[in-house]
Amino acid sequence: MNTVIITLIIFTAAILVAIAMVYTLYLVGKAEKEKDFIYLAGPITGYNLEERKQLFNETKTFLRSLKQNESLKILTPFDIVPDPIAADPEAWGQAMLICLKYVNKKSCKAVYLLPGWENSRGATIEKIFNEALNKDTFKLIVFDGIIICYQLK
Repeated sequence: MNTVIITLIIFTAAILVAIAMVYTLYLVGKAEKEKDFIYLAGPITGYNLEERKQLFNETKTFLRSLKQNESLKILTPFDIVPDPIAADPEAWGQAMLICLKYVNKKSCKAVYLLPGWENSRGATIEKIFNEALNKDTFKLIVFDGIIICYQLK
């Protein structure tokens, strides 16, 4: 009996991941056609900035590979917040205002949350704000070296 339940749970999870991936491909294609963008949110404050930039850039590469399109517009806080502000923990509020301005744009079609977003004040605010605007929000998790993406709601 327990084996059947576990098998059903794994099968259901696999179907949900497949549906999320198809929908992500749809959004990526939609963003590409309309010259819109998707926004990546994740923890930055308190981390090594160069390591964070690398993580955000690797995630951009992953999302672009879903559509096999290097020109897909994906924005991160590192793309829109000037370096002196990003490097200054005291300027956190100023950086957040810049990021929220971009999440608020009509051309922002979705926000993708990087692993650890739950422990980030900024990413949590971006998620809540994005959902208040009724836009799509996706969570990216890494499981055994594989990136899994699914829609929140």
